Amino acid sequence: RNLIDTNDTFDSYANRGRVTTYGIESFAAVALGERWALRVDYTWTVAGDDIARQDLLRRPRHKADLTATWRPTAQLTLAATALYVGTRIDGNRDFSITRLTAPAYGTINLSASYALRHGVTLFGRIDNALDKHYQNPIGFDRPGLGAFAGVRFN
Repeated sequence: RNLIDTNDTFDSYANRGRVTTYGIESFAAVALGERWALRVDYTWTVAGDDIARQDLLRRPRHKADLTATWRPTAQLTLAATALYVGTRIDGNRDFSITRLTAPAYGTINLSASYALRHGVTLFGRIDNALDKHYQNPIGFDRPGLGAFAGVRFN
């Protein structure tokens, strides 16, 4: 109920009046010995404007990821995540096409951390490791491969 969203001309905000959303968010995690772990997350969402009788924009019905984590030593942790985002209703960049089906996409993300002494941890990650080109939202290209690193102090 009472979802605040852009109005039909996209120049102001309006109360959608009546909206229904429901779904399931779930995960399962398992440790495979002391060094390996797997986690899977899944979200199923139904989100609709009850008055217009159409799906809300930019809400994928299905989203899932699978993460595998390996700890080859007590200090080093390596992880890989496969992410899937399903199709969703969106509009093009200037909304001259107000409703279209945005394609599903998937990415692979990698991360590593190394615990030094005295609460200092080095970390790094690579987002979109396969340099997948996709748009979310439509009309806005997501960055390609990205590499990040840092130091964490605890």
